[in-house]
Amino acid sequence: MQIKKSFFAVLAGISLLASCATSQQGRHSNPSELEGDWQVERLYERDITFTETTPHITFDLSKGQIYGNLSCNDFNASFSLDSAKQELSIGSVATTRMACEDMSTENSLAAALKEVHHFDVTTSGGVANLYAADGREVIRLKR
Repeated sequence: MQIKKSFFAVLAGISLLASCATSQQGRHSNPSELEGDWQVERLYERDITFTETTPHITFDLSKGQIYGNLSCNDFNASFSLDSAKQELSIGSVATTRMACEDMSTENSLAAALKEVHHFDVTTSGGVANLYAADGREVIRLKR
């Protein structure tokens, strides 16, 4: 009976490790994959709600700049990358100052940009995830 319990405990442990390894397959930290235009798909692990303008971000690696639209206002900011550590640091965000009917997505995206600490990109280059220092996904981008 004790052998059966031990066997199932080991099997459960192996299954847990395999599921953790699988969740990171297909991701890497090649910063060149961030280059270009992205649509914001999720904020704080929630799909974004419909807005008049789809929030988007463009990474310009040669200039160390990001720019785009928060859902109402345009923005830009500088950023720095440490690809060896998968770290991404976004500087102060400058925005236009239009008032829009629903600012919830705009405010959430502006707050999320301030939290970005590291990133990963799918090997296909179609999805980028931006994480806070504590490991929470704060922004998911798609091509």
